[in-house]
Amino acid sequence: MTFSEYMLLKYNKYPSPELSDYLRATLFNSFNASEVFEGLLQKKSEIDRYFINEIPRDAEKDSFESGSFPSAIKIENKQKAQEKIKSVIDGIIAKDILKLKNFETHTVAKISDLLYLLAQSDLISYSKIQEALKINRAETLGNLIEVLIMSGILVKIRTYATSYGSTRKTPKLFFITPSLRSAILNNNYTSGLEGKKLEDYFVLIFQKILKDSQTFGVPKLSYDMAKGGADFVLTLKDRRNIVIEIGFNKEEVRQVQNTMKKVKSQYGLVFGSSELELVKDYIVKVPLKFLLLI
Repeated sequence: MTFSEYMLLKYNKYPSPELSDYLRATLFNSFNASEVFEGLLQKKSEIDRYFINEIPRDAEKDSFESGSFPSAIKIENKQKAQEKIKSVIDGIIAKDILKLKNFETHTVAKISDLLYLLAQSDLISYSKIQEALKINRAETLGNLIEVLIMSGILVKIRTYATSYGSTRKTPKLFFITPSLRSAILNNNYTSGLEGKKLEDYFVLIFQKILKDSQTFGVPKLSYDMAKGGADFVLTLKDRRNIVIEIGFNKEEVRQVQNTMKKVKSQYGLVFGSSELELVKDYIVKVPLKFLLLI
């Protein structure tokens, strides 16, 4: 579930549909960065009031940890909520995955370890996973990952297509909700990895809101594989690109600048800043609250 859906189910609070529609259009369908900035600025006071008056303390944190599953959303004990989410994963493995592919028993037993490796990694090669899990055939690992994608646990994001053929490089694998990653890790994130839950959340937004929208018709979400590149490149139906970086307390714009030098794009967005800010007329720094309300 999105943050807005979480707020509706748990607290019976929901931002107006008009505000959500407005934010989606402004963030992902503007002509340039100035238009994004001016559009968001018009709603800043309204959004600030909503978060001050309507959002309970720790609601954002709780939504990432266990707010993606209706069955766990009302469980106040965090450990029990995580166990509930793990039971959902186990159910998917037991029912859906075994129907999709005929794996040997010892191979199925490796799925939990595979998910743990993926949850605690930013980008890891298939060969290293295969070695760590002692899976003899690369095809077997590929099939395991494929059924996890087909079952809706993982989402595969490929590298941005360039003239040197980067689409053949290792894709990134994200969890369809940040709550899945948090449950698998028992909410124990190693240094520098906690921002992955925000990347998972953006992938959720892409899959649920942007991908099949008639308004946006976004055909592709990719990432820049180069060191120091941005988290995502969002390609719209008219082939315009928006370069995106996301993180907690994110003020640095360098990753977006690096990718924009290589990718012809309309503008760049940095989600996670403390204040709304227009940088050099082509990048907008956006507090997370704007993203959470779309």
